Amino acid sequence: MRSWTKRSGLIWTWPRDRIERGEDPEAAALAARREFGNRTLVTEITREMRGWGSLEQLWQDIRYALRGMRRSPGFTAVAVLSLGLGIGANTAIFSLIAAVMLRALPVEHPEQLVELLHSYPGESRGPMGGSPRTFAHFRDNNHVFSVLTGTLVNYALVSPEGSEPERIIRESVIRNYFQVLGIKPAIGRLIAPDDEPDGTVAVVSWSYWKARYQLDPAIVGKRVVVDRRPLTIIGVAPRGYLGFQVGYRTDIWFPSEAGEGTGVVFGRLKPGLTLQQARAEVAVLHRFAIDEITRTNKDPLIRQMKSDVAPAAAGHSRVRDRYGRPLLLLMSVVAVLLLIACINTASMLLARAAGRQREMAVRVGLGASRGRLVQQAFTESLLLSGAGALLGLVLAHLGAGILVRIIASGREHERFVLPVQLDTQTLAFTAAVALLTGVLFGLAPVLHVFRTAPASALREAGRAGDTAVGASSDAGWLPPTWPRRSCC
Repeated sequence: MRSWTKRSGLIWTWPRDRIERGEDPEAAALAARREFGNRTLVTEITREMRGWGSLEQLWQDIRYALRGMRRSPGFTAVAVLSLGLGIGANTAIFSLIAAVMLRALPVEHPEQLVELLHSYPGESRGPMGGSPRTFAHFRDNNHVFSVLTGTLVNYALVSPEGSEPERIIRESVIRNYFQVLGIKPAIGRLIAPDDEPDGTVAVVSWSYWKARYQLDPAIVGKRVVVDRRPLTIIGVAPRGYLGFQVGYRTDIWFPSEAGEGTGVVFGRLKPGLTLQQARAEVAVLHRFAIDEITRTNKDPLIRQMKSDVAPAAAGHSRVRDRYGRPLLLLMSVVAVLLLIACINTASMLLARAAGRQREMAVRVGLGASRGRLVQQAFTESLLLSGAGALLGLVLAHLGAGILVRIIASGREHERFVLPVQLDTQTLAFTAAVALLTGVLFGLAPVLHVFRTAPASALREAGRAGDTAVGASSDAGWLPPTWPRRSCC
């Protein structure tokens, strides 16, 4: 019976079949090899079917690109530096935008949080705030919020046991504050709705616990004096939670409802309701707040005050209101700088590709497809952009810190804190920018490959070589002192 195996559209016939028919073994083996075809080609085809061929080609392209970059250190240094500056500037600005505008609070379902705002004619929006009576009116008469709470940030002098007084940032919060946020304590417990308002309990931040108490678990039960008010520490807030107001790092929280009012009012929308519905109802409730204020304040502008409801997933931030638009404008500027860096790098790659025109033509003439040349060109451009991205991350880390210090200049008394970090979001942005950059400036040599006709490139390169050789043969192979004779 004839033995055969079908792979890749080829039929492999073994010499045994021919030997059984009476052919000479050597002749049968030779005939079988002829029917089998190019053994190396079949091996390459089967390797590509298994997927290893593509990986090997990619590794070859990477090694070839690295050798090319090593042979041209000046070109590589200029390209990586220009790309690193462009990518680093974009990453630094994006990290600030993420910290101020995009990064959600580390709380439960931050997308459900909204805050109540107000504004006067010609002025930017600010937190609504209000007296305890105003807050109670909004809390008890609305139909759009599942829960409301509030906080007031201020500065205080704290005196831990046996320590000198120091200035800290404290938040007096309505007792359901932590319940609304849905966060859990690091140790101990948090302020609860059944705690007494204006009571004697307090919660400290994780950073304050580390700085002042060296993460001592015995902190629960210790006493502190905040603005001459004795408080007992009942727990520590979770690590990473700095407070509801971005730009501040709260050190201590304590409950307070009566007497101090509320600085920022926020809560959660009921399921299925929209911001437009919340705004419509808040506009109605806002009239009560206006009446409350005008009882003691006769300024006619009070009647022109408007209310609003805004998403609060990223918390409340005066820094966002003040620097949000300038940061977006700065982002567009550095994006243009990155585009210029891409154009410069593309010009250098195009000039380099023109110098390698004969090499590319020879490779096409020897059987390389244009797809392989395109893959090689993109591999080199992506390696350059990847190296630029690594340099850009280092520059972004340094540049973001400098920008934060610039923003905080003149605000030392406010203890400005902005948690700028190279987190997953920032790294993903950098990777996306590096990929887009590599594709953009890699298009120039790729288009050059498609425009180049291999036959004409070889002919031009051959003529150039013949001219050089002819000039050398005509004048260079005889010593200049030897006589030259004419053939006739």
